[in-house]
Amino acid sequence: MEAEVQDSLFLFVNIYAPNKVQDRCRFFENLNKNIEHFAVNKEHRIIVGGDFNVTLDSDLDFQIQDFCLDFDLVDIWRIRNPECKRFTWRQKNPFIQRRLDYWLINDSSQDDIEKSDIIPSINSDHSAIFLHLNSLDKPEYGPSFWKFNASLIDDDDFVTLINESVPMWLKEFEEVTDKRLL
Repeated sequence: MEAEVQDSLFLFVNIYAPNKVQDRCRFFENLNKNIEHFAVNKEHRIIVGGDFNVTLDSDLDFQIQDFCLDFDLVDIWRIRNPECKRFTWRQKNPFIQRRLDYWLINDSSQDDIEKSDIIPSINSDHSAIFLHLNSLDKPEYGPSFWKFNASLIDDDDFVTLINESVPMWLKEFEEVTDKRLL
């Protein structure tokens, strides 16, 4: 889907790649051609997400690596979580788990992403993957001051939370010399 968001041109691609290697090869060839067709002579921010049905292993799947190189795409979840072992697909018997679902974005668009995460899903062998984009229009803030929402004083849960949390926060930040930060 091609879309213009806050004066920026995006190409959103949702995929479900075939399981069979031969079919998957044809699928990615066609995907590459389709993206080239949409992106010709345009400055799209490309976001590809979905079930790739393969792990992104540079030694095993050169075709996806070539696809990423062709469009300067990166696995944003892996970049943000370089040491984390999380999986998006599970099989119970025999127990196998893999990360088969990805968000691939233009390398230059990394700052546009606030968060990428893998979360459990219900009634599926795949976990959900989500991507949260920053606002492209960064509001400019001037000098201001904080205002407390006085209605929270009437909320017993809030009052209890604050009464329990403040002593912990003070202990946690006891080395802070500038008390204006507390």
